Amino acid sequence: MGQSGAERQRRKRERDRALVWGADFDESQLSDTALLEQIGIAYRKARDYPGQNAILHGLLKELMQRAGF
Repeated sequence: MGQSGAERQRRKRERDRALVWGADFDESQLSDTALLEQIGIAYRKARDYPGQNAILHGLLKELMQRAGF
């Protein structure tokens, strides 16, 4: 039985989350949309827990690299 669009999207978000928040931190494998989504999540976590902004920093660095800065 095939997956619905919502199920595929949920699984993709789970994979993206594992790429960013797992032990194998590799933001370069994220799509542009997923990168922006993970930046939003990381920003909220960094705002709520000051001093825990390393992941946000890495994601922003990747964004700047993709933008050509």
